[in-house]
Amino acid sequence: RTVLTSDRVHKRIVSELRSRFPQQDFEIGPTEVLLSRGIWPGLGLRVKDLRFRQDVCGKLSFEVSVPQAVLPVDLFALRKGKMRLGRVELSNGRLHLNYRPCPNDKVQTAAESGAPVQKPVLKAPSLNWNKVSEHLNAIDLNNFTVTYERNVTWKLIIPNMQFDFDGDL
Repeated sequence: RTVLTSDRVHKRIVSELRSRFPQQDFEIGPTEVLLSRGIWPGLGLRVKDLRFRQDVCGKLSFEVSVPQAVLPVDLFALRKGKMRLGRVELSNGRLHLNYRPCPNDKVQTAAESGAPVQKPVLKAPSLNWNKVSEHLNAIDLNNFTVTYERNVTWKLIIPNMQFDFDGDL
């Protein structure tokens, strides 16, 4: 019981995130250890007030805020000596995107160059879905909102969406 106290787990999560992502800004609220899933035994975490922000110039910046995330541990994978999450539940979250040019970037106006100014190209990062499936079974998004700073009228609302990852253990 002392190994799985919520305070101890919370401190371990924060220290692990700080060591893996030293450049990123994040906040984590209270963390609870879950020892059951309904009537069935289980192991997992409930994290509240999760916020992760990446603010960089010249690239797509983002802020993710999730009031509550449930992160169940896949017990079958744990039995095989691997750490893998089950079906992660993210409720009432928000992803806010932004782009800002770097201060050293000189943007020419159309009058200066004589040609139309090209807008910066935003490339979406590519994900290796096989790598994702090694660590995660699925993600459930409930009442999730995506917004974009440069176009305040643009909003994507996701009432319910599931991503299932097919992976071999």
